[in-house]
Amino acid sequence: MKAIKNQILLALLLLTFSSSISFGQSFEGKLTYIVAFEIETQNFGGIEITKEQILEKTKADGEFFDTITITIKNGNYLKEDNALLNKKIIYKADENKVYTIEKDFEYVIISDANEISQVKLVKFQEPIFEQIDTNAMINGIECKLIKLSWDGLGEELYYYNSEVISIDPKLFAKHNLEYFNTILNLTGSYPIETIKTISSFMSIKMTLVNISEEKIEDSVFDLPKLKKAKKDYSEMLLNITGAEVMKIKGKAKKK
Repeated sequence: MKAIKNQILLALLLLTFSSSISFGQSFEGKLTYIVAFEIETQNFGGIEITKEQILEKTKADGEFFDTITITIKNGNYLKEDNALLNKKIIYKADENKVYTIEKDFEYVIISDANEISQVKLVKFQEPIFEQIDTNAMINGIECKLIKLSWDGLGEELYYYNSEVISIDPKLFAKHNLEYFNTILNLTGSYPIETIKTISSFMSIKMTLVNISEEKIEDSVFDLPKLKKAKKDYSEMLLNITGAEVMKIKGKAKKK
Protein backbone atom coordinates (compact mmCIF):
# COMPACT_ATOMS: atom_id res chain seq x y z
CA MET A 1 0.00 0.00 0.00
CA LYS A 2 2.81 2.38 0.89
CA ALA A 3 4.58 1.59 -2.41
CA ILE A 4 1.43 2.43 -4.42
CA LYS A 5 1.02 5.68 -2.48
CA ASN A 6 4.64 6.62 -3.22
CA GLN A 7 4.15 5.84 -6.91
CA ILE A 8 1.09 8.10 -7.03
CA LEU A 9 2.97 10.91 -5.27
CA LEU A 10 5.89 10.50 -7.67
CA ALA A 11 3.55 10.61 -10.69
CA LEU A 12 1.89 13.80 -9.41
CA LEU A 13 5.30 15.34 -8.75
CA LEU A 14 6.50 14.53 -12.27
CA LEU A 15 3.26 15.91 -13.75
CA THR A 16 3.67 19.15 -11.79
CA PHE A 17 7.31 19.37 -12.82
CA SER A 18 6.58 18.84 -16.53
CA SER A 19 3.78 21.43 -16.39
CA SER A 20 6.05 23.97 -14.76
CA ILE A 21 8.67 23.41 -17.46
CA SER A 22 6.09 23.84 -20.21
CA PHE A 23 4.68 27.05 -18.75
CA GLY A 24 8.12 28.35 -17.86
CA GLN A 25 9.21 28.11 -21.49
CA SER A 26 6.37 30.35 -22.63
CA PHE A 27 7.42 33.91 -23.45
CA GLU A 28 6.86 36.61 -20.84
CA GLY A 29 7.51 40.23 -21.76
CA LYS A 30 6.72 42.81 -24.44
CA LEU A 31 6.64 42.63 -28.22
CA THR A 32 6.61 45.78 -30.36
CA TYR A 33 5.34 45.76 -33.94
CA ILE A 34 5.24 48.43 -36.62
CA VAL A 35 2.08 48.50 -38.72
CA ALA A 36 1.74 49.44 -42.39
CA PHE A 37 -1.49 49.81 -44.36
CA GLU A 38 -1.91 49.34 -48.10
CA ILE A 39 -5.28 50.51 -49.43
CA GLU A 40 -6.42 50.31 -53.05
CA THR A 41 -8.48 53.16 -54.49
CA GLN A 42 -12.17 52.20 -54.57
CA ASN A 43 -15.10 53.54 -56.56
CA PHE A 44 -18.51 53.60 -54.88
CA GLY A 45 -21.36 54.93 -57.00
CA GLY A 46 -19.02 57.10 -59.05
CA ILE A 47 -17.28 58.46 -55.94
CA GLU A 48 -13.57 57.66 -55.73
CA ILE A 49 -12.10 56.88 -52.31
CA THR A 50 -8.31 56.85 -52.06
CA LYS A 51 -5.83 55.57 -49.48
CA GLU A 52 -4.93 59.14 -48.56
CA GLN A 53 -8.58 60.02 -47.87
CA ILE A 54 -9.07 56.98 -45.65
CA LEU A 55 -5.87 57.62 -43.68
CA GLU A 56 -6.74 61.30 -43.24
CA LYS A 57 -10.17 60.32 -41.90
CA THR A 58 -8.73 57.80 -39.42
CA LYS A 59 -6.18 60.38 -38.25
CA ALA A 60 -8.90 63.02 -37.81
CA ASP A 61 -10.95 60.54 -35.77
CA GLY A 62 -7.94 59.60 -33.64
CA GLU A 63 -8.06 56.00 -34.90
CA PHE A 64 -4.84 55.90 -36.93
CA PHE A 65 -1.92 53.93 -35.49
CA ASP A 66 1.37 52.57 -36.79
CA THR A 67 2.73 50.81 -33.68
CA ILE A 68 1.32 48.03 -31.50
CA THR A 69 2.81 46.76 -28.22
CA ILE A 70 1.73 43.37 -26.87
CA THR A 71 2.46 42.51 -23.24
CA ILE A 72 2.23 38.80 -22.42
CA LYS A 73 2.28 36.86 -19.18
CA ASN A 74 1.10 33.27 -18.85
CA GLY A 75 -2.33 33.20 -20.49
CA ASN A 76 -3.00 36.94 -20.39
CA TYR A 77 -2.15 39.67 -22.86
CA LEU A 78 -2.50 43.42 -23.25
CA LYS A 79 -2.48 45.03 -26.70
CA GLU A 80 -1.93 48.77 -26.98
CA ASP A 81 -1.63 50.92 -30.09
CA ASN A 82 -0.36 54.49 -30.43
CA ALA A 83 -3.60 55.97 -31.77
CA LEU A 84 -4.93 59.10 -30.07
CA LEU A 85 -7.85 56.99 -28.80
CA ASN A 86 -5.30 55.01 -26.80
CA LYS A 87 -7.17 51.75 -27.25
CA LYS A 88 -6.33 48.84 -24.96
CA ILE A 89 -7.33 45.22 -25.52
CA ILE A 90 -6.96 42.97 -22.48
CA TYR A 91 -7.44 39.21 -22.51
CA LYS A 92 -8.16 37.64 -19.11
CA ALA A 93 -7.46 33.92 -19.26
CA ASP A 94 -9.37 33.07 -16.08
CA GLU A 95 -12.54 34.56 -17.60
CA ASN A 96 -11.76 33.75 -21.25
CA LYS A 97 -12.93 37.25 -22.17
CA VAL A 98 -11.45 40.12 -24.17
CA TYR A 99 -11.97 43.68 -22.89
CA THR A 100 -11.68 46.66 -25.27
CA ILE A 101 -11.10 50.01 -23.55
CA GLU A 102 -10.65 53.48 -25.09
CA LYS A 103 -9.32 56.55 -23.30
CA ASP A 104 -12.33 58.84 -23.77
CA PHE A 105 -15.05 56.20 -24.13
CA GLU A 106 -17.19 55.51 -21.08
CA TYR A 107 -18.05 51.96 -22.10
CA VAL A 108 -16.04 48.75 -22.21
CA ILE A 109 -16.75 46.14 -24.89
CA ILE A 110 -16.45 42.59 -23.55
CA SER A 111 -16.09 39.76 -26.07
CA ASP A 112 -16.43 36.07 -25.32
CA ALA A 113 -13.16 34.49 -26.52
CA ASN A 114 -14.96 31.19 -26.91
CA GLU A 115 -16.57 32.67 -30.05
CA ILE A 116 -14.69 32.78 -33.35
CA SER A 117 -15.85 36.21 -34.54
CA GLN A 118 -16.72 39.53 -32.89
CA VAL A 119 -19.32 40.28 -35.57
CA LYS A 120 -22.55 38.43 -34.80
CA LEU A 121 -24.52 39.54 -37.86
CA VAL A 122 -21.97 38.23 -40.37
CA LYS A 123 -21.35 34.50 -40.68
CA PHE A 124 -17.84 33.74 -41.89
CA GLN A 125 -16.90 30.40 -43.37
CA GLU A 126 -14.10 28.37 -41.82
CA PRO A 127 -10.69 29.31 -43.23
CA ILE A 128 -8.33 26.85 -44.85
CA PHE A 129 -5.07 26.45 -42.93
CA GLU A 130 -1.95 25.67 -44.97
CA GLN A 131 1.66 25.09 -43.97
CA ILE A 132 3.72 26.86 -46.65
CA ASP A 133 7.27 25.76 -47.44
CA THR A 134 9.43 28.89 -47.22
CA ASN A 135 12.82 30.16 -46.07
CA ALA A 136 11.60 33.70 -45.45
CA MET A 137 13.99 35.99 -43.57
CA ILE A 138 12.34 38.84 -41.66
CA ASN A 139 14.62 41.27 -39.80
CA GLY A 140 17.31 38.62 -39.75
CA ILE A 141 15.02 35.89 -38.37
CA GLU A 142 14.37 32.75 -40.40
CA CYS A 143 10.62 32.13 -40.42
CA LYS A 144 8.16 29.38 -41.18
CA LEU A 145 4.76 30.27 -42.61
CA ILE A 146 1.14 29.27 -42.27
CA LYS A 147 -1.60 30.72 -44.44
CA LEU A 148 -5.28 31.22 -43.61
CA SER A 149 -7.57 31.60 -46.65
CA TRP A 150 -11.23 32.62 -46.80
CA ASP A 151 -12.21 31.54 -50.34
CA GLY A 152 -11.21 34.74 -52.11
CA LEU A 153 -12.56 37.03 -49.39
CA GLY A 154 -9.16 37.44 -47.80
CA GLU A 155 -6.12 35.72 -46.39
CA GLU A 156 -3.67 35.96 -43.52
CA LEU A 157 0.03 35.12 -43.72
CA TYR A 158 1.56 34.24 -40.35
CA TYR A 159 5.38 34.17 -40.29
CA TYR A 160 6.81 32.68 -37.11
CA ASN A 161 9.80 31.18 -35.36
CA SER A 162 8.92 29.24 -32.21
CA GLU A 163 12.54 29.33 -31.01
CA VAL A 164 12.49 33.14 -30.93
CA ILE A 165 9.04 33.67 -29.35
CA SER A 166 7.77 30.46 -27.81
CA ILE A 167 4.18 30.41 -26.54
CA ASP A 168 2.64 27.42 -24.77
CA PRO A 169 -0.65 26.77 -26.66
CA LYS A 170 -2.22 25.33 -23.50
CA LEU A 171 -2.22 28.82 -21.99
CA PHE A 172 -4.69 29.95 -24.67
CA ALA A 173 -6.57 26.68 -25.14
CA LYS A 174 -10.01 28.36 -24.88
CA HIS A 175 -9.13 31.45 -26.93
CA ASN A 176 -11.10 30.64 -30.11
CA LEU A 177 -11.48 34.31 -31.09
CA GLU A 178 -9.92 34.88 -34.53
CA TYR A 179 -8.71 31.25 -34.44
CA PHE A 180 -5.95 32.23 -32.01
CA ASN A 181 -5.74 28.84 -30.29
CA THR A 182 -5.70 27.00 -33.65
CA ILE A 183 -2.83 29.19 -34.86
CA LEU A 184 -0.87 28.64 -31.64
CA ASN A 185 -1.38 24.88 -31.86
CA LEU A 186 0.16 24.99 -35.35
CA THR A 187 3.00 27.40 -34.56
CA GLY A 188 3.67 27.50 -30.81
CA SER A 189 4.65 31.11 -31.33
CA TYR A 190 3.60 34.73 -31.57
CA PRO A 191 4.22 36.02 -35.11
CA ILE A 192 7.36 37.66 -36.40
CA GLU A 193 5.16 39.16 -39.08
CA THR A 194 1.54 38.96 -40.19
CA ILE A 195 0.00 40.21 -43.41
CA LYS A 196 -3.80 40.36 -43.50
CA THR A 197 -5.45 40.99 -46.86
CA ILE A 198 -9.13 41.89 -47.20
CA SER A 199 -10.22 41.07 -50.75
CA SER A 200 -8.46 43.47 -53.12
CA PHE A 201 -9.25 46.45 -50.90
CA MET A 202 -6.76 46.52 -48.05
CA SER A 203 -3.75 44.77 -46.55
CA ILE A 204 -2.29 45.30 -43.09
CA LYS A 205 1.29 44.28 -42.35
CA MET A 206 2.46 43.94 -38.74
CA THR A 207 6.24 43.39 -38.34
CA LEU A 208 8.09 42.68 -35.10
CA VAL A 209 10.78 45.27 -34.37
CA ASN A 210 11.56 44.69 -30.68
CA ILE A 211 11.49 41.80 -28.20
CA SER A 212 11.79 42.58 -24.50
CA GLU A 213 11.80 39.46 -22.32
CA GLU A 214 11.02 40.69 -18.82
CA LYS A 215 8.97 40.02 -15.70
CA ILE A 216 5.47 41.47 -16.01
CA GLU A 217 3.41 42.54 -12.99
CA ASP A 218 -0.10 41.05 -12.80
CA SER A 219 -1.46 44.57 -12.28
CA VAL A 220 -0.77 45.30 -15.97
CA PHE A 221 -3.93 43.33 -16.75
CA ASP A 222 -6.13 45.05 -14.15
CA LEU A 223 -9.47 46.40 -15.35
CA PRO A 224 -11.29 49.59 -14.33
CA LYS A 225 -14.26 49.23 -11.99
CA LEU A 226 -17.34 48.46 -14.09
CA LYS A 227 -21.10 48.69 -13.74
CA LYS A 228 -24.09 47.81 -15.91
CA ALA A 229 -24.60 49.89 -19.05
CA LYS A 230 -27.92 51.35 -20.15
CA LYS A 231 -30.19 48.58 -21.37
CA ASP A 232 -30.92 50.02 -24.83
CA TYR A 233 -27.25 50.62 -25.64
CA SER A 234 -26.21 47.28 -24.22
CA GLU A 235 -28.85 45.34 -26.15
CA MET A 236 -28.06 47.15 -29.41
CA LEU A 237 -24.38 46.15 -29.29
CA LEU A 238 -25.22 42.65 -28.13
CA ASN A 239 -27.48 42.14 -31.15
CA ILE A 240 -24.85 43.46 -33.57
CA THR A 241 -21.63 42.03 -32.18
CA GLY A 242 -22.68 39.49 -29.58
CA ALA A 243 -20.45 41.38 -27.14
CA GLU A 244 -21.36 42.46 -23.62
CA VAL A 245 -21.16 46.16 -22.75
CA MET A 246 -20.41 47.66 -19.36
CA LYS A 247 -19.84 51.21 -18.16
CA ILE A 248 -16.73 52.42 -16.37
CA LYS A 249 -17.62 53.62 -12.89
CA GLY A 250 -17.11 57.35 -12.36
CA LYS A 251 -16.39 58.02 -16.04
CA ALA A 252 -18.62 60.61 -17.68
CA LYS A 253 -19.41 60.76 -21.36
CA LYS A 254 -17.05 63.03 -23.27
CA LYS A 255 -18.81 66.16 -24.51
